[in-house]
Amino acid sequence: MRVRSGGSLSRATAGVAAVIVIVLAMPAGCHKPEPPPVAYTGETLASTVLGVKQVPPDPSSFILMEPARSQGRFPAAIALSRLEPPQDYFSADYKGGPTRQRWWAGDIDWEERMQWNSLCNTIPQVREMIVMDSKSPVVPETTLPDLVESARRLRASLCLVYGPSPAEPSYAGLWGIILDTQTGNQVAFVQAQAGPEDFQPSQPDRRKGDLRRCDVNYLAYRKFQEQTRQCIMALIAKDTAPITTQPSPWKDDDPRLKLYLIPTRATTW
Repeated sequence: MRVRSGGSLSRATAGVAAVIVIVLAMPAGCHKPEPPPVAYTGETLASTVLGVKQVPPDPSSFILMEPARSQGRFPAAIALSRLEPPQDYFSADYKGGPTRQRWWAGDIDWEERMQWNSLCNTIPQVREMIVMDSKSPVVPETTLPDLVESARRLRASLCLVYGPSPAEPSYAGLWGIILDTQTGNQVAFVQAQAGPEDFQPSQPDRRKGDLRRCDVNYLAYRKFQEQTRQCIMALIAKDTAPITTQPSPWKDDDPRLKLYLIPTRATTW
């Protein structure tokens, strides 16, 4: 009895030791890698909502829509607002808060705000980038003229309104319109799109689990920012300095502005 009991214990101990050896022998990196983020599949913003009927064929580009040069537009502040699709409590991309029946001015998260704020740091003609949110217009479910009015109240000369654009499967895109806050006229159209070919190699200085390098939504957003920056530079190059001097009234032919000398009268006062 004692011998049989001792043999059972030995076999159990050996079995546990074998399991431990197998576990320790497994390579450290054999866990299943986390899949890349999925491309945005929600409702997209029609270009006609932005007042644009014909979109450039290049999905990452911009066009200037003013035929003439501007005068005195820069230096300027530029406001921007991101439109979110209609939502209810059962929407896949529900953002929280009340339901929305139309496109609405959404809140931009902290990281995106910082990136927008620093986008034109090296461009002296841009005084600041003003990031608007759902509280900037009177109501979040607003129209382009309402957003332009909100930007004008913030003392911005230009207003960028953008949102998700249509894209092929596994791709993500953004497009937007830049409007003059004084006239409401269209100034420029900007768009960007990203797909698997835009994936970036892993960098050793990135924290583990940071998948932005293979997130088409993030990559499209960064490309859109770059296109916006290039568009602003093109608008600055097309702007002329304001006229600061006025014609001298002493060059007018008005006889009341001429000085007459009367010889018969002393010139001492």
